[in-house]
Amino acid sequence: MNKFKTVFWLCAFTVLIAGNSGCKNVQTNNDSQAENIADSMDGHTSDQESVLFLLPSPGEILLRFYSADFQYNPELLNSPLNKDKYIGSKAQTLNLGVYITDMAYSALFERSAETVNYLEAVQALSTETGISSTIFESLLVRSKANAGKLDSLANISNEAFSNMLEFLETGGKENTIAQVSAGAYIESLFIALQSIGSYSEDNEALELLSDMRFPVDNLLEKAKSATLNEADKTIINYLIEISTIFNDLEKSSSKTVVTQNPSGEVSIQGGEELKMNEANFIILKNKVAEIRKGIVSY
Repeated sequence: MNKFKTVFWLCAFTVLIAGNSGCKNVQTNNDSQAENIADSMDGHTSDQESVLFLLPSPGEILLRFYSADFQYNPELLNSPLNKDKYIGSKAQTLNLGVYITDMAYSALFERSAETVNYLEAVQALSTETGISSTIFESLLVRSKANAGKLDSLANISNEAFSNMLEFLETGGKENTIAQVSAGAYIESLFIALQSIGSYSEDNEALELLSDMRFPVDNLLEKAKSATLNEADKTIINYLIEISTIFNDLEKSSSKTVVTQNPSGEVSIQGGEELKMNEANFIILKNKVAEIRKGIVSY
Protein backbone atom coordinates (compact mmCIF):
# COMPACT_ATOMS: atom_id res chain seq x y z
CA MET A 1 0.00 0.00 0.00
CA ASN A 2 2.86 2.41 0.67
CA LYS A 3 3.21 3.33 -2.99
CA PHE A 4 -0.22 4.92 -2.85
CA LYS A 5 0.55 7.26 0.04
CA THR A 6 1.92 9.83 -2.40
CA VAL A 7 -1.37 10.06 -4.30
CA PHE A 8 -2.92 12.36 -1.73
CA TRP A 9 -0.04 14.79 -1.88
CA LEU A 10 -0.02 14.93 -5.66
CA CYS A 11 -3.66 15.53 -6.53
CA ALA A 12 -6.71 17.30 -5.13
CA PHE A 13 -9.92 18.36 -6.81
CA THR A 14 -9.95 22.15 -6.85
CA VAL A 15 -13.53 22.55 -8.11
CA LEU A 16 -14.84 23.36 -4.64
CA ILE A 17 -12.97 26.63 -4.25
CA ALA A 18 -11.63 27.50 -7.68
CA GLY A 19 -14.72 26.75 -9.73
CA ASN A 20 -13.00 24.25 -11.99
CA SER A 21 -12.06 20.61 -11.71
CA GLY A 22 -8.66 18.97 -11.99
CA CYS A 23 -5.56 18.35 -9.92
CA LYS A 24 -3.01 20.45 -8.10
CA ASN A 25 0.44 18.94 -8.08
CA VAL A 26 2.70 19.66 -5.14
CA GLN A 27 5.65 18.16 -6.95
CA THR A 28 7.82 20.81 -8.65
CA ASN A 29 11.07 20.88 -10.58
CA ASN A 30 12.77 24.10 -9.48
CA ASP A 31 13.51 26.09 -6.35
CA SER A 32 11.59 29.17 -7.44
CA GLN A 33 8.38 27.16 -7.62
CA ALA A 34 9.07 25.85 -4.12
CA GLU A 35 9.53 29.41 -2.86
CA ASN A 36 6.21 30.43 -4.39
CA ILE A 37 4.49 27.57 -2.59
CA ALA A 38 6.12 28.68 0.68
CA ASP A 39 4.80 32.23 0.25
CA SER A 40 1.26 31.03 -0.38
CA MET A 41 1.34 28.52 2.47
CA ASP A 42 2.83 30.73 5.20
CA GLY A 43 0.55 30.79 8.25
CA HIS A 44 -1.20 27.54 7.42
CA THR A 45 -0.27 23.90 8.01
CA SER A 46 2.66 21.50 7.70
CA ASP A 47 4.25 18.47 6.06
CA GLN A 48 3.19 18.47 2.41
CA GLU A 49 -0.41 19.40 3.16
CA SER A 50 -1.10 22.19 0.67
CA VAL A 51 -3.94 20.18 -0.84
CA LEU A 52 -5.81 20.34 2.47
CA PHE A 53 -6.72 23.94 1.73
CA LEU A 54 -8.78 22.59 -1.13
CA LEU A 55 -11.20 19.73 -0.72
CA PRO A 56 -9.67 16.40 -1.67
CA SER A 57 -11.76 13.52 -2.92
CA PRO A 58 -13.06 10.99 -0.36
CA GLY A 59 -10.45 8.51 -1.57
CA GLU A 60 -7.67 11.00 -0.95
CA ILE A 61 -8.95 11.80 2.54
CA LEU A 62 -9.26 8.14 3.54
CA LEU A 63 -5.88 7.31 2.03
CA ARG A 64 -4.27 9.55 4.63
CA PHE A 65 -5.81 7.54 7.44
CA TYR A 66 -5.05 4.20 5.80
CA SER A 67 -1.40 4.75 6.68
CA ALA A 68 -2.47 4.71 10.35
CA ASP A 69 -3.15 0.98 9.97
CA PHE A 70 -6.91 1.13 10.07
CA GLN A 71 -8.76 -2.13 9.60
CA TYR A 72 -11.62 -2.62 7.15
CA ASN A 73 -14.97 -2.43 8.94
CA PRO A 74 -18.04 -2.76 6.70
CA GLU A 75 -20.34 -1.95 9.63
CA LEU A 76 -19.25 1.67 9.36
CA LEU A 77 -20.74 1.99 5.88
CA ASN A 78 -24.24 2.79 4.67
CA SER A 79 -25.63 -0.26 2.90
CA PRO A 80 -26.10 0.29 -0.84
CA LEU A 81 -29.45 -1.48 -0.44
CA ASN A 82 -30.77 1.69 1.22
CA LYS A 83 -30.37 3.78 -1.92
CA ASP A 84 -34.04 3.57 -2.92
CA LYS A 85 -35.21 4.67 0.53
CA TYR A 86 -34.00 8.26 0.21
CA ILE A 87 -36.71 10.65 -0.93
CA GLY A 88 -36.15 14.29 -1.81
CA SER A 89 -33.18 16.08 -3.29
CA LYS A 90 -31.40 16.87 -0.01
CA ALA A 91 -31.45 13.29 1.26
CA GLN A 92 -30.45 11.96 -2.15
CA THR A 93 -27.56 14.35 -2.75
CA LEU A 94 -26.13 14.01 0.76
CA ASN A 95 -26.25 10.23 0.53
CA LEU A 96 -24.76 10.39 -2.92
CA GLY A 97 -21.73 11.87 -1.18
CA VAL A 98 -21.94 9.18 1.51
CA TYR A 99 -22.03 6.38 -1.06
CA ILE A 100 -19.14 7.68 -3.12
CA THR A 101 -17.10 7.81 0.11
CA ASP A 102 -18.09 4.26 1.00
CA MET A 103 -17.07 3.24 -2.49
CA ALA A 104 -13.66 4.86 -1.99
CA TYR A 105 -13.26 3.09 1.36
CA SER A 106 -14.08 -0.27 -0.21
CA ALA A 107 -11.67 0.37 -3.07
CA LEU A 108 -8.91 1.32 -0.65
CA PHE A 109 -9.21 -2.06 1.02
CA GLU A 110 -9.43 -3.89 -2.33
CA ARG A 111 -13.02 -5.03 -1.77
CA SER A 112 -13.93 -5.42 -5.42
CA ALA A 113 -17.53 -6.61 -5.08
CA GLU A 114 -18.35 -3.90 -2.55
CA THR A 115 -16.72 -1.24 -4.73
CA VAL A 116 -18.91 -2.24 -7.67
CA ASN A 117 -22.03 -2.31 -5.46
CA TYR A 118 -21.38 1.19 -4.22
CA LEU A 119 -20.62 2.48 -7.70
CA GLU A 120 -23.96 1.09 -8.84
CA ALA A 121 -25.64 2.85 -5.90
CA VAL A 122 -23.89 6.09 -6.87
CA GLN A 123 -25.11 5.69 -10.44
CA ALA A 124 -28.68 5.05 -9.29
CA LEU A 125 -28.83 8.04 -6.93
CA SER A 126 -27.15 10.23 -9.53
CA THR A 127 -30.02 9.55 -11.91
CA GLU A 128 -32.49 10.61 -9.20
CA THR A 129 -30.64 13.89 -8.67
CA GLY A 130 -30.38 14.79 -12.35
CA ILE A 131 -26.80 13.67 -12.93
CA SER A 132 -26.27 11.70 -16.12
CA SER A 133 -25.76 8.02 -15.32
CA THR A 134 -23.67 7.61 -18.48
CA ILE A 135 -20.64 9.21 -16.81
CA PHE A 136 -20.36 6.09 -14.63
CA GLU A 137 -20.91 3.40 -17.27
CA SER A 138 -17.30 3.05 -18.39
CA LEU A 139 -16.18 3.16 -14.76
CA LEU A 140 -18.49 0.26 -13.93
CA VAL A 141 -17.02 -1.79 -16.76
CA ARG A 142 -13.50 -1.00 -15.58
CA SER A 143 -14.26 -1.73 -11.93
CA LYS A 144 -15.59 -5.17 -12.81
CA ALA A 145 -12.62 -5.88 -15.08
CA ASN A 146 -10.03 -4.74 -12.52
CA ALA A 147 -11.23 -6.64 -9.47
CA GLY A 148 -8.52 -6.88 -6.84
CA LYS A 149 -6.26 -4.24 -8.42
CA LEU A 150 -5.96 -1.51 -5.82
CA ASP A 151 -4.47 1.18 -8.03
CA SER A 152 -7.22 0.72 -10.63
CA LEU A 153 -10.03 0.64 -8.07
CA ALA A 154 -8.68 3.73 -6.30
CA ASN A 155 -8.38 5.62 -9.59
CA ILE A 156 -11.92 4.62 -10.56
CA SER A 157 -13.19 5.92 -7.23
CA ASN A 158 -11.51 9.29 -7.70
CA GLU A 159 -12.68 9.52 -11.30
CA ALA A 160 -16.27 8.89 -10.26
CA PHE A 161 -16.09 11.81 -7.83
CA SER A 162 -14.36 14.19 -10.24
CA ASN A 163 -16.63 13.24 -13.17
CA MET A 164 -19.68 13.90 -11.03
CA LEU A 165 -18.45 17.32 -9.90
CA GLU A 166 -17.42 18.27 -13.43
CA PHE A 167 -20.88 17.36 -14.73
CA LEU A 168 -22.52 19.45 -12.00
CA GLU A 169 -20.21 22.39 -12.52
CA THR A 170 -20.85 22.39 -16.27
CA GLY A 171 -24.58 22.48 -15.54
CA GLY A 172 -24.23 25.32 -13.06
CA LYS A 173 -25.52 23.20 -10.16
CA GLU A 174 -23.39 24.77 -7.43
CA ASN A 175 -25.82 23.89 -4.64
CA THR A 176 -25.76 20.21 -5.64
CA ILE A 177 -21.95 20.27 -5.63
CA ALA A 178 -22.05 21.64 -2.08
CA GLN A 179 -24.56 19.02 -0.94
CA VAL A 180 -22.74 16.03 -2.47
CA SER A 181 -19.40 17.27 -1.20
CA ALA A 182 -20.76 17.86 2.30
CA GLY A 183 -22.08 14.30 2.42
CA ALA A 184 -18.73 12.97 1.23
CA TYR A 185 -16.72 15.00 3.72
CA ILE A 186 -18.92 14.08 6.68
CA GLU A 187 -18.82 10.38 5.80
CA SER A 188 -15.03 10.50 5.42
CA LEU A 189 -14.71 12.16 8.81
CA PHE A 190 -17.13 9.68 10.38
CA ILE A 191 -15.16 6.68 9.09
CA ALA A 192 -11.88 8.18 10.28
CA LEU A 193 -13.19 8.98 13.76
CA GLN A 194 -14.82 5.60 14.23
CA SER A 195 -11.70 3.82 12.96
CA ILE A 196 -9.49 5.65 15.44
CA GLY A 197 -11.61 4.30 18.29
CA SER A 198 -10.44 5.56 21.68
CA TYR A 199 -8.28 8.63 22.22
CA SER A 200 -4.54 8.15 22.64
CA GLU A 201 -2.21 11.13 22.77
CA ASP A 202 0.50 9.39 20.75
CA ASN A 203 -1.87 8.24 17.99
CA GLU A 204 -0.48 9.62 14.71
CA ALA A 205 -3.98 9.68 13.24
CA LEU A 206 -4.93 12.57 15.53
CA GLU A 207 -2.63 14.94 13.65
CA LEU A 208 -4.20 13.82 10.38
CA LEU A 209 -7.62 14.33 11.94
CA SER A 210 -6.77 17.88 13.07
CA ASP A 211 -5.86 18.77 9.49
CA MET A 212 -9.43 18.00 8.43
CA ARG A 213 -10.26 21.50 9.63
CA PHE A 214 -9.05 23.03 6.37
CA PRO A 215 -11.35 21.20 3.95
CA VAL A 216 -14.43 21.94 6.08
CA ASP A 217 -13.67 25.68 6.11
CA ASN A 218 -13.45 25.74 2.31
CA LEU A 219 -16.53 23.57 1.95
CA LEU A 220 -18.46 25.84 4.30
CA GLU A 221 -17.53 28.86 2.21
CA LYS A 222 -18.67 27.01 -0.92
CA ALA A 223 -21.94 25.93 0.67
CA LYS A 224 -22.77 29.44 1.87
CA SER A 225 -22.22 30.90 -1.59
CA ALA A 226 -24.34 28.18 -3.22
CA THR A 227 -27.29 28.14 -0.81
CA LEU A 228 -30.54 28.70 -2.67
CA ASN A 229 -33.27 27.61 -0.25
CA GLU A 230 -34.07 26.99 3.40
CA ALA A 231 -33.41 23.25 3.15
CA ASP A 232 -29.80 23.89 2.15
CA LYS A 233 -29.24 25.76 5.42
CA THR A 234 -29.38 22.44 7.28
CA ILE A 235 -26.19 21.43 5.48
CA ILE A 236 -24.54 24.74 6.35
CA ASN A 237 -25.45 24.18 10.00
CA TYR A 238 -23.83 20.72 9.88
CA LEU A 239 -20.61 22.23 8.60
CA ILE A 240 -20.68 25.13 11.07
CA GLU A 241 -21.01 22.70 13.98
CA ILE A 242 -17.99 20.72 12.78
CA SER A 243 -15.96 23.84 11.96
CA THR A 244 -16.66 25.28 15.42
CA ILE A 245 -15.18 22.20 17.09
CA PHE A 246 -12.06 22.39 14.93
CA ASN A 247 -11.69 26.10 15.71
CA ASP A 248 -11.52 25.24 19.42
CA LEU A 249 -8.35 23.18 18.93
CA GLU A 250 -5.13 24.43 20.45
CA LYS A 251 -3.08 26.28 17.82
CA SER A 252 0.61 27.01 17.41
CA SER A 253 2.45 28.69 14.53
CA SER A 254 5.92 28.52 13.05
CA LYS A 255 7.54 29.75 9.86
CA THR A 256 6.67 27.79 6.75
CA VAL A 257 9.69 26.05 5.23
CA VAL A 258 9.59 24.36 1.84
CA THR A 259 12.27 21.89 0.81
CA GLN A 260 12.75 19.86 -2.34
CA ASN A 261 14.44 16.48 -2.66
CA PRO A 262 16.54 15.40 -5.70
CA SER A 263 13.52 13.79 -7.35
CA GLY A 264 11.67 17.12 -7.30
CA GLU A 265 9.13 16.30 -4.58
CA VAL A 266 8.29 19.27 -2.38
CA SER A 267 7.95 19.01 1.41
CA ILE A 268 6.15 21.78 3.30
CA GLN A 269 6.79 22.10 7.03
CA GLY A 270 5.79 24.61 9.66
CA GLY A 271 2.88 27.04 9.52
CA GLU A 272 -0.16 26.66 11.74
CA GLU A 273 -0.37 23.42 13.69
CA LEU A 274 -3.42 22.14 15.56
CA LYS A 275 -3.46 19.87 18.57
CA MET A 276 -6.48 17.78 19.48
CA ASN A 277 -6.95 16.80 23.12
CA GLU A 278 -9.21 14.07 24.43
CA ALA A 279 -12.14 16.40 25.09
CA ASN A 280 -11.92 17.80 21.53
CA PHE A 281 -11.80 14.27 20.13
CA ILE A 282 -14.84 13.04 22.05
CA ILE A 283 -16.91 16.11 21.18
CA LEU A 284 -16.02 15.85 17.49
CA LYS A 285 -16.62 12.10 17.35
CA ASN A 286 -20.04 12.40 18.97
CA LYS A 287 -21.12 15.37 16.87
CA VAL A 288 -20.07 13.82 13.56
CA ALA A 289 -21.82 10.55 14.50
CA GLU A 290 -24.97 12.51 15.32
CA ILE A 291 -24.89 14.44 12.03
CA ARG A 292 -24.10 11.35 10.01
CA LYS A 293 -26.98 9.44 11.61
CA GLY A 294 -29.33 12.20 10.55
CA ILE A 295 -28.05 12.01 6.97
CA VAL A 296 -28.30 8.24 6.44
CA SER A 297 -31.62 7.78 8.29
CA TYR A 298 -34.73 7.35 6.14
